[in-house]
Amino acid sequence: MTLKEALKEYPYLYETHLHTIYGSQCGRETAETMAKCAKEAGYAGMFVTEHNWNSFVSKVDKEAPWPTIIDQMTEGYREARAWGEANDFDVFFGYEAFYDATEFLIYGITPEWLKEHPEIRDASIEEQYELIKGAGGMVIQAHPFRKEDYIPEIRLYPEYSDGAEALNATHSSHLSVVHQVHEWDEMALEYAWTNNLKIAAGSDVHRKTMLMGGILVKERFKSGSDYVDTILNGKDHLLSDGEDIFDKDGRKMKKTIGILGGMGPLATADLFKKIIELTDAANDQDHVRVIIDSNTNIPDRTAAILHGGKSPVEELTKSARLLENAGADLLIMPCNTAHYFVDYVKEAVNIPVVSIIESAADKVLSRGFNKAVILATDGTIQAGVYEKIFKEKGIETIYPDEKIQKNVMSIIYEGVKAGTPREGRMDELTGEINAFLKKEASVAVLACTELPLAVELYGLSGDFVDATKSLAEAAILAAGYELKK
Repeated sequence: MTLKEALKEYPYLYETHLHTIYGSQCGRETAETMAKCAKEAGYAGMFVTEHNWNSFVSKVDKEAPWPTIIDQMTEGYREARAWGEANDFDVFFGYEAFYDATEFLIYGITPEWLKEHPEIRDASIEEQYELIKGAGGMVIQAHPFRKEDYIPEIRLYPEYSDGAEALNATHSSHLSVVHQVHEWDEMALEYAWTNNLKIAAGSDVHRKTMLMGGILVKERFKSGSDYVDTILNGKDHLLSDGEDIFDKDGRKMKKTIGILGGMGPLATADLFKKIIELTDAANDQDHVRVIIDSNTNIPDRTAAILHGGKSPVEELTKSARLLENAGADLLIMPCNTAHYFVDYVKEAVNIPVVSIIESAADKVLSRGFNKAVILATDGTIQAGVYEKIFKEKGIETIYPDEKIQKNVMSIIYEGVKAGTPREGRMDELTGEINAFLKKEASVAVLACTELPLAVELYGLSGDFVDATKSLAEAAILAAGYELKK
């Protein structure tokens, strides 16, 4: 499920973790600017959660009288709220409490309450929890597993927290420029589940670029207390980490796969078959929803790359948009050579494209190899489609000599694509390829989606990484499903 889809049923998205230049030295924009950007991005509202008086990045005068400290800390909140009231945008108060770099997000209280309770200024973590809970508020431990120089150690306080900010868009979003380590959120989710804590989501956003983390609800919040009530009482809502949508318990929502196919039709069918076979499913309803466009109008990719043939970009992008509009949450292309044009596809849609090249590289590494033979079309090889990504991942690429490469091309085009049955010529070509692979004594990547079919049709043999299978596995996981054991 994409954010766009989720907003159809849960139309109110709230940012729950945001800083401005007024209360936080790490803030980069005025509160009004942050509110404007959040509204333009599609948020219904936001919580301004400046760092509190104990934080080394707080801008308050720590020697000032207590009411003045609170006024200074809440300047951004007041500015954003004033803009929000004039522009139909909800702005609520919260703050981020600091205890030697262990931080807690506080919700459900007001600046007035803080002024009336100066005892919270020097409260311990335990005392803070008692005070906030006594006021009807909520305490969420912020980004509990983040590791940075300013955090001397990870300290967890399940007994003094209502929940954990287990989904932090700064860790997950591709738009984030700091702290981008998704594993921190995975650890936080396990921690929350183990300790029966509520799951919270936010962006920890400091800049104009909204990371799209937060909570999605069906009814508009009237106050910060509505957020507290929704989380603590488990009312219907969804969560976003800026990349994926989760249910209220932090379980990733399922996604629909779009197959941009037709390159060729048998390879498209082979990928779909592998997705079915590799998904852990006990009945029809357990399988991934898949939308396929077998677009046989896409011009030949190798001809376009090597011989000035017609570009496939127009048809590729047309199919990509068709699949997105039909409800696909992510795209996959069962054609290795087409990945030479993958950036055009990515630019045409607002959903991710799972790469067959990257999934194959990950599979090679997972099997313990640092070099691999690449069996592919001339276009894939000469365009360096595999070489670039494999080199980035530390994998050496080995290519067939000219004669063997001609055999590979014949197997692909004269064999599988043409539907030629197994007979003398195909047996001869396959035998020579098999002898080459045996001589190389290395894993070989079937880097053309026709080649896995050649294994079945013509007896191609060796120690293979099937790129199509690797893509199927990566797509299943990206869609939120489990692989069959």
